[in-house]
Amino acid sequence: MAVKGKQDKADVKDNSLRNRRIWMGAAAITVLVLALFFLFNRQDTPVASQEPDVGVMDMGEVIRAHKDYGKLQTLMREVAALEAELKLKGFEMTAQAAKADKKLFDDAARQKANLEIITRHSETMEELKVRADNIYRRMKPQFDKERDAIDQEYGNRILNIQLKADNAVTLELSEAERASLQAEWNRLKDERNEKHNKLLADQQRRYDEAVEAETGEIRRAMLAERDSIAGKSQADELQHFKDVQ
Repeated sequence: MAVKGKQDKADVKDNSLRNRRIWMGAAAITVLVLALFFLFNRQDTPVASQEPDVGVMDMGEVIRAHKDYGKLQTLMREVAALEAELKLKGFEMTAQAAKADKKLFDDAARQKANLEIITRHSETMEELKVRADNIYRRMKPQFDKERDAIDQEYGNRILNIQLKADNAVTLELSEAERASLQAEWNRLKDERNEKHNKLLADQQRRYDEAVEAETGEIRRAMLAERDSIAGKSQADELQHFKDVQ
């Protein structure tokens, strides 16, 4: 943006210098044209005679017959060309100013609209989070019961095996019996953990489905609007890049 600002200032300065040169050139040429015009009209005054000729002098013929008449024509054409260029330049600068003003207005309006959308999205995200938290609080008691049921199913069995292993000497258990208890203890713990993992995955699925059912439509609409804004912004940047080329 800083580079663009410098470029715009440079363009304005170049236009100002160019316009000044054009006006100065036009003024100089106009002075020359007037000078030549008066020069052509100021013919050498003939010596008065006793019997002056009587007649009407055709000034147009006199001017066209002058040796510098071609230069006069060239200067007049250059003046006309400069006047046309000045008019065209003025029109272009007016059009560019109008276009720049419209772009500034459009950019400001779009930024204001985007800010309003971003604010609304932030508020919507907070609302969705509150809804999701409420859904979890509603489902949590059931989830806790399901996990507790698994713990109760395996907890007593694992505890009994642990007690036997701790009292192996008192119970006079053989090495084979001790190894069997350890293997059963490991098996029950692994089985319990596997059931817990499956239950957690199922609970997560049910929670996600509940959140989607209650908030999915709002969330999808918000994401679609955000993507649309991002796409429009990118398209505007590309168009602006083309315009300044």
